[in-house]
Amino acid sequence: MNLDNINNAPSQAVADAVMGLLDRLQDHPKAVQSIAAAVLFLQVAKTHRFDPQHIFTVAGNMLSDTIHGERPQFRALRLYAESELK
Repeated sequence: MNLDNINNAPSQAVADAVMGLLDRLQDHPKAVQSIAAAVLFLQVAKTHRFDPQHIFTVAGNMLSDTIHGERPQFRALRLYAESELK
């Protein structure tokens, strides 16, 4: 397991990948969206032999900008999710 790749993942590339996933999730009911995202997260972590808790922590840190509060690319994702995932 290469933690450097996880800890230093480019936030814009992550945001772009998430946008594609959100686009596909919006076609399903709320409960299915949430469970599908969680199952995908766990399966990807397991497949790549990453600790899911560590990835979850890194993702939470990536969402926040300690100076501005929210990174712009993730603000756009949040707004998209709030309007499209219904």
